[in-house]
Amino acid sequence: MMLFKYIREPDMLMHVPEVRKMENHKSYLERTVTGGSEINKFETLRNWASLKMCQDHSSFHSVDEDNYAEMNAVIVLDEFKHMTAVGSLQVASMGVVVTAQMFVKQYKIKNKNLVMLTDGTYRIHFGGWTLVDCGGISVETTESGFVQRFRPWLYMFKAYLRMNIYSNLKSNTQQFFNVDVSVSSASIDHSDAIASALV
Repeated sequence: MMLFKYIREPDMLMHVPEVRKMENHKSYLERTVTGGSEINKFETLRNWASLKMCQDHSSFHSVDEDNYAEMNAVIVLDEFKHMTAVGSLQVASMGVVVTAQMFVKQYKIKNKNLVMLTDGTYRIHFGGWTLVDCGGISVETTESGFVQRFRPWLYMFKAYLRMNIYSNLKSNTQQFFNVDVSVSSASIDHSDAIASALV
């Protein structure tokens, strides 16, 4: 997929890892991340989230933009508990909204228009968790024309609670950049989930 994506961009194509290398890296991550795929208690998830929580203006802007490790480190914007149906039972569950400084900087708005993209498809974390995405698009020039790319802003570990990711986008844009985000129109395009952004 990545080979096809960058087929017209030789400078990017040479950085695409081989399939075997990607599979080995996934296995390495599964082996080395302590409890990465074994969080089975609310307390464990809450403790993990509390160490990475970023919810105020000063802590968000304290990161050095030249420090790529810090800019790409996972930060947690929200963690929430809720009830979910498992068969005929209602059981407690938990979710988190995660991102990285590098992603959040992309939704700093310099004018009044924001294009948000979420298409109802998911990414799978190496631990087996479903990640719901929310982001924007960029259009960049290449030697042969233009390329459109998805630029992620936020990921959430709960597929059916999409409203949480949109409310986080709105509240954090206000908190970090003093910008009020409101969705004025949407293109549903095969995904009913996008409609919840308008609520």
